[in-house]
Amino acid sequence: MQRALTLALWLALGPASMTPAARAADEATLLATLQNPAASVPERCAACVELRVSGTTNAVPALAALLTDERLGHAARYALEGMPFAEAAAALREALGRTRGPLRAGIVDSLGWRRDTAAVPRIVPLLTEGDDTEADAAAAALGRIGTAEALAALRQVRLKVGPERRAAIEEALLAIAERRADDEATALFGQLFETPGAEPVRIAAWQGLVRAEPARRPARLLQALQGTDTHLRQAALGLLRELADPAVLRAALNRWPGLDSPARQAVVETFLAANRPGLAAESRAALERAAADPDPAVRMAVWRGLNVLPDPGLLRPLVSAAASGDPAEQKAAREALARLRGPDVAKELLRRLDRTRHDEERVVLIAALGERGERGAVPVLLRHARRGSAPVRVAALEALARLRPPEAFDPLLEVAAGAREDAVVGAALKALLAVANARPDKAEADRRLAAFWREANPATKQRLLPVLAGVGGPEGLRALLTAARGREDELARAALRELARWPTAEPAPALLELARLADDATRRTLALRAAIGLAGRIDDPAARLDLLQETLFLAERPEEQKLALAELARVPKEDALITALSLLDEPALVDEAALAAVSIAEELVKQEPELGAEVAEAVLARCRQPAILRRAWALRGSARPRDFLRRWQVAGPFRREGVEGALALFNVPFPPESGRGPVAWRDAPEADVLDLAGLFPGAVHCVAYLRTEIVAPRDLDGFLLAGSDDGLRVWLDGREVLASNVDRGLVPDQDIAPVRLSAGVHRLLVKVTQGGGGWAVCLRLVGKDGEPVPGIENRLPRSTN
Repeated sequence: MQRALTLALWLALGPASMTPAARAADEATLLATLQNPAASVPERCAACVELRVSGTTNAVPALAALLTDERLGHAARYALEGMPFAEAAAALREALGRTRGPLRAGIVDSLGWRRDTAAVPRIVPLLTEGDDTEADAAAAALGRIGTAEALAALRQVRLKVGPERRAAIEEALLAIAERRADDEATALFGQLFETPGAEPVRIAAWQGLVRAEPARRPARLLQALQGTDTHLRQAALGLLRELADPAVLRAALNRWPGLDSPARQAVVETFLAANRPGLAAESRAALERAAADPDPAVRMAVWRGLNVLPDPGLLRPLVSAAASGDPAEQKAAREALARLRGPDVAKELLRRLDRTRHDEERVVLIAALGERGERGAVPVLLRHARRGSAPVRVAALEALARLRPPEAFDPLLEVAAGAREDAVVGAALKALLAVANARPDKAEADRRLAAFWREANPATKQRLLPVLAGVGGPEGLRALLTAARGREDELARAALRELARWPTAEPAPALLELARLADDATRRTLALRAAIGLAGRIDDPAARLDLLQETLFLAERPEEQKLALAELARVPKEDALITALSLLDEPALVDEAALAAVSIAEELVKQEPELGAEVAEAVLARCRQPAILRRAWALRGSARPRDFLRRWQVAGPFRREGVEGALALFNVPFPPESGRGPVAWRDAPEADVLDLAGLFPGAVHCVAYLRTEIVAPRDLDGFLLAGSDDGLRVWLDGREVLASNVDRGLVPDQDIAPVRLSAGVHRLLVKVTQGGGGWAVCLRLVGKDGEPVPGIENRLPRSTN
């Protein structure tokens, strides 16, 4: 990489910044490398690349001498190709007689890129006398040179060779025609199109004819669009869009009924994209026809491309499609209504809304006004929000929620209070909340909402509770607490549910008081749950702990106690830990208390490491939940040294074609596991955590195996603790004791497996999968008490199998 960057910089700046003497010396060095048989092929090729840019005529003989070399010939002709000297071209021409096959084809290609007219007489015979590679290169080179002699030779040979060589000759003739802009080019396009040949050449020649003769363009394009030649029709559709020729578009509009659906779509899209003043009348006519087309795909082409409203008359079919078309057309039409721009669009939408008698169209028009942000439509939207069918009222309220006009606050209060349909009530409350929160005087909105709430009937009061909670002001809080303490049970319960959503913990003390004093069990439960939920919004850990301890004292059911413990787990204080540990002996709470204790201890051990072992002992003695036990083992291990198995042999990586990802590889057996086939084991570096990614750099979607031996001094029961990135399988003396098919990062002691060892030697085989990213593993053996086993020996396998 460094050499490539240095070379690129040298090519860009080096020759220009060097003195003549320095350039000569540099060229001499390059030529010495080039002519040195002891230099490597890459070194000599690199010299050719540099000589292409900096070489002089002095380099031509040395490069010419290499043109017949199988290994260096292409690099040499590439260098000569770029040299602006007649001697370089002469050397390439001379080598045509000394080379064959790919080398001669390469030299012909270089002469073609040089556009060397003097080479034409030597290249022409290769069209018929050379092998296929040479003939193709000769045709391409003559096409690039493009002289009258080259053109005549290609024409003469075209009809004499077989189809396998004719395609390259036709492509060369096409290249010549495309570079010319005269009658000869037109005639050549015509010959290539009318004479049987390769299909891509025929289509390209036809496209050349269309471009070369503007006067005949409309007729040619329309004939292709209405014909049965599939390839020609596709090419015509592409040219129609590309050229956007007004004459073609007018002709297509006149023959509209005779065009098929794809052609009509292409015409519409081209009119919309062209946007030329001279085509304004034709554009309107085309869009009107397309908007009324029986094919939905043609109509959708209008809706998808319509950005400016050219004629108010288009609104009628557009609104109709948005209201009653198939789902795809409805979506396209509604997006167009929201997107349309122009000075009178809003006025036309309102006029259409006033005139229509169809609720489906009213809904569409109202939604468009809201999505467009038309604030001038607010009075009309309020009128529709107050009366009409439920769908129309809901649409108006949703539009007002988007616009959030301050003047809609009082009318929306009335709508929310008076609505009967659930959908209208819900939309009115959302709009009211949006408007209230958008007001610059939010405190005033809070005050007026609370005042309105106090005077409302019970049903309206209950409806307004979410709005009061959403605004979150002090007056609204007082109103909610009043409702929660009131005699109306349904209203009180609804208020308590909204208090649980309050944005701050401010209601928490009042909720605790309600939980203490309420006679109704449901109210007590709701108040307690709301207080627990708000605890997470208290920033001060001590204050949060006080609140949670109070809720645990008041809670009579395990359900609320469990919720409080879940919040307690996020309070990293010793008093919180003591509270969690005190509940470990409650059978209904043991798992939640254990989880809270472990979570708190995991934070506290960072400052007080000795806590880890104490908490782990208490949890391990009572809890049986596997996930919590794993964390307790890890917590216990964090407080003391961990004796990892450090002596391993490793084999791999192993892959299976078509199988990717750690999860997929888990159950694929490879030789160390299946016993079929040789295995190359090697000693791994000793480490607590074995970094497999470092041992096998760049390996992905694969498996590695490890093996070791454990010598037990006596019979014992214990646990094998393991961590891995990614999946892990472990066999002890040929019996699988652990299997975790996961895609994860490594944490020590993630997995636990009980093991029983007799005195003597035991063999461990480990499989670790890799699905991308990290790749590592660690294992250790402990006794039943979680402590390292005295006298255990870990050694490399003595067997070579």
